[in-house]
Amino acid sequence: MSSLRRRSTGAALATVLALAATGPAIADGAASSSSGAAVFTGSVTEEFAIIDDAPAASYPSPIVIDAPDHIVDEVVVDLVVSHSRPADLDIMLEAPDGRAVMLMSDVACVRIGTWRLRIDQRAEESMPLVPPMPDGTYRPTNLDSVCGNPDDDFPAPAPTTWTDSLDDLVGSPANGAWRLWVTDDTPGHS
Repeated sequence: MSSLRRRSTGAALATVLALAATGPAIADGAASSSSGAAVFTGSVTEEFAIIDDAPAASYPSPIVIDAPDHIVDEVVVDLVVSHSRPADLDIMLEAPDGRAVMLMSDVACVRIGTWRLRIDQRAEESMPLVPPMPDGTYRPTNLDSVCGNPDDDFPAPAPTTWTDSLDDLVGSPANGAWRLWVTDDTPGHS
């Protein structure tokens, strides 16, 4: 472990993952999507700190989904993000089979706050480059903007390739440990 200690100044993240998946019949009364697929949810067990210019305190954050023999039809991610400059953040979701999607990167250049965001491929809008970024539902957004670090480099052992569409997770196994990778890639804000 490094002798240099980085600090968090209140930046944090909480997450809930919801998967609509098809597979064997499930019990009556179980949640289902508009397509009739079963809905499985999982969450990061506790809010974790985002550290300035470093991976988050929980890296990666596991999200366990118990859905044996089910295949993903749809993915929706709910995030509660607190940060002084969201453009510093790169947040990626990795499925148990290794497929990965960038949920948000280099968005909302300068604005201190807490946001409640739903990431859904069917959303009408992407996250904005500049504030305001109101709470709401957005498509995955990777801007690689002038206000953030244009290099989306996640420290190992994170995936080195990803897409920008949650639809690329459709067809993957739902069951297992999903991973949320969060890093702050620019010094000076947290």
